[in-house]
Amino acid sequence: SLSTSMQMETFLEAHDAEILSMDFGGENGNLLASAARDRLIHVFDVNRNYDTLCTLDEHAAAVTSVRFARGTRLISCGGDKRMIFRTLVQAGDKTGAHPSLRVDASHTQSVPLGTVYDVCVDRAGRLALSAGQDNGLVVWDAATGARKRRYSTESECTL
Repeated sequence: SLSTSMQMETFLEAHDAEILSMDFGGENGNLLASAARDRLIHVFDVNRNYDTLCTLDEHAAAVTSVRFARGTRLISCGGDKRMIFRTLVQAGDKTGAHPSLRVDASHTQSVPLGTVYDVCVDRAGRLALSAGQDNGLVVWDAATGARKRRYSTESECTL
């Protein structure tokens, strides 16, 4: 982590491959999620020196993007052509000395036309927008994981 003086405070070796996405979230902004080419998502507690609260391994290929929505709703996408919508819940012992997170609910949507490259969430945390290899944009309900609308492009988009 970086302090206000921009000095490194913590260094973690969390993934076995390149990190492709990170996002801060949680009810109080105290969680950090990282996603990588190793197919894993790690969620860390910012207030506890970035202790690992959980590791998620549902993706079968590189996780290209991870985003929080409305506190502990966590959305990810990847090279396995899937969007996964999860609700994370605090778990751990009664003393609070060993906190952890568990997945309370999960919903997976397949995107049959290729890798999903990125996902973003609106400021209210209600909608997610994904972009992928199929050159389309898909609007999702962040709470349910339901696909609301797809916008197609007529040709390949390049910069």
